[in-house]
Amino acid sequence: MYEANIRYRHTDTFNSNNYLRNHDTVHTAGKTRRISPFQRDLYRFLRNKTALTVVGVLLILLGVAILLFGQNSNTSDAEASTIKVKQYTSIEVHHGDTLWSLAGEYGEPYKDRSVFIDEVKELNKLHGDFISEGGYLYIPIYK
Repeated sequence: MYEANIRYRHTDTFNSNNYLRNHDTVHTAGKTRRISPFQRDLYRFLRNKTALTVVGVLLILLGVAILLFGQNSNTSDAEASTIKVKQYTSIEVHHGDTLWSLAGEYGEPYKDRSVFIDEVKELNKLHGDFISEGGYLYIPIYK
């Protein structure tokens, strides 16, 4: 029924009562048989539906491949250029420096200065907010 070599021939004939009869002849696998217009339309629909299904599936697969591979390559390039590695450095405390001012200067990746200050206090084992001039502090930086 779904073979590719189906041929149709449409004929209009009159029967003995002078009524017009529509019928088609189908040639498949070496056999010829008559089919009704409904069967003809069904054959055509199924044949076209199969072709459309194959094309549709291929388009969907192509779209998925483009989304997966195209997006991953763009995302990885973008992420690679924006990913920063957390490192630690030592800085000397100058006159007028406070933890809050150091957080403003070095704590840019942090959304909240208090998170940066808490990390600096933990790294340097500070119990209060006091830092002394001339001392050194370990601070996190991102490069």
